[in-house]
Amino acid sequence: MKILESFGAEVLFRILFFLLYLYTDNLKPFERHIQPEELWLYKNPETPSYIPVKFLWVIVTILPLVSIVSAYIRNRNKTDVTCAVLGVTLSIFFTASLTNVIKIIFGRPRPDFYWRCFPDGKFVAGMLCTGLQEKITEGRKSFPSGHSSIAFSGLGFTTLYLFGKLHYFGQHGFGSTWRLITCVTPIFIAMLVALSRVCDYHHHWQDVTVGSFLGFMVAYNCYRQCYPALNSNFSHLPLSSVPSYEANLDSSTIGNSQLSPYRSSDNGNLFKTDSTLKIV
Repeated sequence: MKILESFGAEVLFRILFFLLYLYTDNLKPFERHIQPEELWLYKNPETPSYIPVKFLWVIVTILPLVSIVSAYIRNRNKTDVTCAVLGVTLSIFFTASLTNVIKIIFGRPRPDFYWRCFPDGKFVAGMLCTGLQEKITEGRKSFPSGHSSIAFSGLGFTTLYLFGKLHYFGQHGFGSTWRLITCVTPIFIAMLVALSRVCDYHHHWQDVTVGSFLGFMVAYNCYRQCYPALNSNFSHLPLSSVPSYEANLDSSTIGNSQLSPYRSSDNGNLFKTDSTLKIV
């Protein structure tokens, strides 16, 4: 019963963060005064997003899901699936809501704000905008980059998850090129998403830098809530499963230099674990 109550509370927190994200997404940001000498910063051409918001959500949903399902197919560990889903959803929804709150408080104009404010290019004294109010409001939400923070929160978590599953920082992982490529691919995609926001003039480089850092820091903390350190012999397991493993291991096995959830004869099979260490 307590487990169900705890699980329900965890799910509730994620729902609340998602609702907070939706609510803050429609709030008007602080209207920061723009000095005449800095107006050039906001005169970049107005272009469509290279990566629309809908496509961003597809990316941060599909890639983590594929990684989690792949691990489950190999290990059939339902506890791991639960921990991974709770971890990545907390990372994404908390980051998204936190990013929106900062955007509203800071109110930094986007690089293309001038053209959002004056679509015809005719400046009006006092920055009395003549453009569409919706575009003007959205134009004051540059800092930090939501695309960057959300991408790094979801795909950063996925990279950490893969590092743990493949024991890249363990004795069998170092020097393994295929493990490295598999693990860094998600965060490389997150980096491309972040860079696209500078290229399409929707964010300043500072917005993208801070957004990326924010997203990854949240991802790391959410990951460590659920999983041990990446250099642990049990980095492939949820934290809740580690104590029972250690308690059941033979003392001679613990002292063995070959202690690892992977067989010493492992030829690089993805997520392969020794049957004696496999949890269901």
